[in-house]
Amino acid sequence: MRAPHKIRIFLDTDGWIKMEQYDSCNNFESEGEKKIAKANSFKVYAEGKTIKVSATFVSQSQPAQTLSIERYFGR
Repeated sequence: MRAPHKIRIFLDTDGWIKMEQYDSCNNFESEGEKKIAKANSFKVYAEGKTIKVSATFVSQSQPAQTLSIERYFGR
């Protein structure tokens, strides 16, 4: 049985939203970074007991266009 991983999502200085995964069974050692998408912005807000994530992505099929997404996460 495996314990869950800790995941960190961030906007890197090169303009990519990246994910870094840490293994809790291995002293939270990083398993490396993975690129998710090219982005113009990525922001996280605390709103009460929820977290709001707002991101603006560059379209993969038409790089001149962008796509904005807002998601809410909570327990």
